[in-house]
Amino acid sequence: MQSVDELIALRKTLHQNPELSNQEQATAVRIFNEFQAFLPDEVITDLGGTGLAFVFNGAESGPTTLIRSEARCTAHPRNQQFCASLTSERRFS
Repeated sequence: MQSVDELIALRKTLHQNPELSNQEQATAVRIFNEFQAFLPDEVITDLGGTGLAFVFNGAESGPTTLIRSEARCTAHPRNQQFCASLTSERRFS
């Protein structure tokens, strides 16, 4: 499992390297690589283009949990000022 510091570093990396909506190729690769450490039973790719799903089969039957995540600040020109606190290293016009 990752340490809190590693998770914070990943979050900063993602925010500092935004990609345009529906063009998140590098982000998908980063997330794919990070989740390999958790040994998913199945990986579903190309959901809506660049989306990913990781399936973890439990050892016992019972309730199922779904965790969903998406970027809050997409790399869109109208979000540049709003997202300035995230210190993005990229600018889009």
